[in-house]
Amino acid sequence: MKSRRKIIAYFSSVMMSVAGLLLALAPATNAIEEDIIINVANYGYGEYIVTAEGIGMDGALDKDQVVFYYYPVYAEITEDENTGATYADLEYTADDGTETSAGDVAKIVIEIYDQNGNLVSPMSPITVTPPTKRVELPFADYDLPSGTYKIAVSAYDRSGNLLYKPYTLEYVYNAIPVPDTGSFFQELNISQTDYLVTGLIVFFLVGIGGAMFVMSKKDKKASSRRKR
Repeated sequence: MKSRRKIIAYFSSVMMSVAGLLLALAPATNAIEEDIIINVANYGYGEYIVTAEGIGMDGALDKDQVVFYYYPVYAEITEDENTGATYADLEYTADDGTETSAGDVAKIVIEIYDQNGNLVSPMSPITVTPPTKRVELPFADYDLPSGTYKIAVSAYDRSGNLLYKPYTLEYVYNAIPVPDTGSFFQELNISQTDYLVTGLIVFFLVGIGGAMFVMSKKDKKASSRRKR
C-alpha cells in the first residue's frame, strides 16, 4: 500500500524521513511541488509519521510532519444507482496459503453500528473470505432507519490474530420511503425490498380478475345465444 505526501515549499534542499529512511529530493531554487510515493509495506501495519525538513532560501531550517496509518484492509462504501443496494468495496492483500503470505489477510469481519453505538444485529457482523472484494450491506432488507452508521472493517491472519486496529468509516444511509398501501398490505408485513415483487403480484391478481371478468361476459353471451 502506498501513501502520498505532497510538499510545497521554497526549499533549496529537502530531506524526507519515514520509518528511519531518508529520501533526498533534488535541490531547487524555486517552489517545488513533489508527489512522493512512500512504500511502507515491508515495515508492517501501524501508524507512521512522515517528517519533511528543508533549508529555506534564507538559510533557516523549516520542518513539517504528517501522520498516516497503514491498514491491512481498506473499504469504500458505494451504492448501485439502478437497485439502490449498498456495497463495501474492499482493498487488501489476501493470504495465498504460502509461507511468505502468513501475515496477509485470511479473514475480514465487517461490523455496523447505529447512531447510539449499538451493533446492528443480525445484519452484522458480516464475515468475508478472500478473495472476495465486494460485499453487499443489506440495509434495506432489515428496514433500517435513515441515519449515519459507523462501519468497522477488521482483518485477521490465518491464525485468527487481528492484524491491526479496524479501519473505520461513516456511511449516511437514506431509507427508501415506504408507500401507504392500506391495511391489507400492512398486515402482510412486506419489507421495502419486496415492494417491486408485490407490485408484480398485484398486477398479476388484477390481470387474473380482468381475465375472469372478460371470460364471464363471454360465457354470458354464449349462454344467451343458446337460450335463443
